[in-house]
Amino acid sequence: MGKITILIALAAMLMLAVFSGPACALNVYSNPSIQTENVSPDGTYNEGNSMQVVSDKFVTKCANRGFGTRDSNWLSLASACTDAVNWGANAFVAEHTDAAGTGGWNSNHGTHGLFWQDSSGWYDANDRDLCVKCVDNCVSQFSASGRGAYWGNAYDGDWSFYGYHLYVLNNTPNMNAVLIEGLFHTNYDDTQLLKTDTGKNEYAEGLYRGVCSHYGYSYTTLDSSYHAQSYTATLPPGQQATCWVEYNNIGSETWYQGGANPVRLGTSNPQDRSSVFYTAGNWIGANRPSGLDQSSVAPGGVGRFTFIMTGPIGNYGYKQEYWRLVAESKAWFGYNGVWFGITTNPYDIVVDNTSGGFSCSAGWSTGTMSTDKYGADYRFHSTTTTDDPATWTISVPVSGNYDVYAWWPQGSNRSTAAPYKVNYNGGSATVNKNQQTSGGTWNLLGRWNFASGNRTVQLGCVAPSGYVVIADAVRMVGPY
Repeated sequence: MGKITILIALAAMLMLAVFSGPACALNVYSNPSIQTENVSPDGTYNEGNSMQVVSDKFVTKCANRGFGTRDSNWLSLASACTDAVNWGANAFVAEHTDAAGTGGWNSNHGTHGLFWQDSSGWYDANDRDLCVKCVDNCVSQFSASGRGAYWGNAYDGDWSFYGYHLYVLNNTPNMNAVLIEGLFHTNYDDTQLLKTDTGKNEYAEGLYRGVCSHYGYSYTTLDSSYHAQSYTATLPPGQQATCWVEYNNIGSETWYQGGANPVRLGTSNPQDRSSVFYTAGNWIGANRPSGLDQSSVAPGGVGRFTFIMTGPIGNYGYKQEYWRLVAESKAWFGYNGVWFGITTNPYDIVVDNTSGGFSCSAGWSTGTMSTDKYGADYRFHSTTTTDDPATWTISVPVSGNYDVYAWWPQGSNRSTAAPYKVNYNGGSATVNKNQQTSGGTWNLLGRWNFASGNRTVQLGCVAPSGYVVIADAVRMVGPY
């Protein structure tokens, strides 16, 4: 074979290698702000630095979807526009944050977008549609953190911004170009979100979804729908319950337990919050109850996520816990309506003098006359110089701080210094109570720390003579 023949063959092979490779259906150019001089009033937020992070996240999401991507990083405006044109971008997205006022924090907030139009009002409808969809989706994403709002008419293409302020829109021909102002770095609440990784990810996700929506792509090939769930509606403090959620894989990607993008159950509403039902040693983190039970779930299959919930201590009441699936470092996806309605209340334990946990000697008499007694009767003992205590034994279910109360029927022959002794974790305390008043109700003795197990409260008899002490009921509430 001659040299010319070999060269022609090699050229043909090279052309085949070039043109038979996968072609990107869409080229997305990201142009983050380079305005490092734009800072929040307190100096803790920098637009240029933050938008570089948003751009990185946006580009990663687009690349994972299969789009061609390019990031201008710190290029000047002129260089970025030239780079986008030479690269052959279909979409040009500039990321910025807005400002208002003359110095301090300002009430202006929310998100809006810019697209080019001339002084007569003409604009490319595709530019405006891309702008609208990016703004809509950014607002939707920011709403998960309570900052989902529009500013002005939301799609600000006023020709008075023509020129320097819209340089990148005026110098990016043959592509759809928009500039998005995602929240205000002069608004305190907007800024607090922008400083977080969650806020930056919400911004990037909104832009990504806007691009997908405009060009007719699904946001992700990951998708899910609800299948089933199991949980307990009442969970006492410190107690645990095994729960699970099942989702149908209705996307076109297989879910994996491991790898670069493991599919996990995450907290939502708001997204990535720390759950009060977090169980150390079982959960992946306070915002990740569980990974996928199976090693993988193919499209059409059902994935289960099993985890243990622990009743919170101190944070009581009814709570709705929302969940959603997330492919780590890729995207939150699918059905967002799974939630558990769980009530957690403190333990409220009462030991009456007729309960099995009460004990006293034969020196204690039984009384029934007082109408403000707890239950059917009560015990009483004359005050003496030799102690003969009555004892309430309480089974403490979980360690923690508990409020201890006592109930007695009042009377003029009662002691004004009835000595209650509380045996807590690491010691004891004696609290004297006037039983001539405050009868027929729970009277707080105090709050102490108790280890789990059987713990005691005692009422002694050693008090000024001529009276009786009343042993009726004791109550423990907590932990707090």
